Amino acid sequence: IQYGGDATIDMFVRYYGQSSFRIGHSGEVAGTGMPYRYEFSVPLAIPEKSDIDIRTRVRSNNARVTAAFDIILMPE
Repeated sequence: IQYGGDATIDMFVRYYGQSSFRIGHSGEVAGTGMPYRYEFSVPLAIPEKSDIDIRTRVRSNNARVTAAFDIILMPE
């Protein structure tokens, strides 16, 4: 979050073969202007061909949100 905005950040996953997204993680940033970082103690296992969607809700004008994440591909 930049410019001191407040936001709720949700990560949704639509697992391959399913028709709806399910929440995978949710977080909030409150006016600090600092990045939101969360390290999973146990990584989320998301099967191939699944969709990942990052959605945010900002509560102030001029807030800018950028999302990035790392993926580790595990061979079967």
